[in-house]
Amino acid sequence: MKKQYVILGLFLGCLQFTQAQFTLDGEFRPRTEYRNGFGSLIADDADAGFGISTRARLNAGYQTEAYKFYLSMQDVMVWGENRQILPYDLNNSFAIFQAWAEINLGSGWSTKLGRQVLSYDDQRILGGLDWAQQGRNHDAGLIKYKKDKFMLDVALAFNQDYSNPTGFVNAGTA
Repeated sequence: MKKQYVILGLFLGCLQFTQAQFTLDGEFRPRTEYRNGFGSLIADDADAGFGISTRARLNAGYQTEAYKFYLSMQDVMVWGENRQILPYDLNNSFAIFQAWAEINLGSGWSTKLGRQVLSYDDQRILGGLDWAQQGRNHDAGLIKYKKDKFMLDVALAFNQDYSNPTGFVNAGTA
């Protein structure tokens, strides 16, 4: 009898995974740049700059009807900027680009929490900035409502500037 319950439990567990979808993909994007006066006029005796930068991403997602998980890791680097024999990354180019979970709450409501891309309309004001090598993401909580042709997203994010070596700095909220 106990063996039958174990087999039934495994069968039901397998049904859960057959209803789900796992995705795994990647991106390798090298970009060559020739800079001859980038940002300002170049001096007459200065040489032009030439370099190749690369963005490499590894993405994994898992989705069921009740929830979604997504993880995206990226490394953005300029070729030749890191010494070859050092065991660590000098420019801190590796980062978690996205890591979020979305839970379906029912009746058109869902919530999405974590590091995520917020992209709306033509992405002119708020978007993923995917043309830039590093992209743009937000550490945010998102409450979503979607019914027929109506869609509403409400996001809450809190950002810090950690460029001050003494710690987190108040950016002047007074």
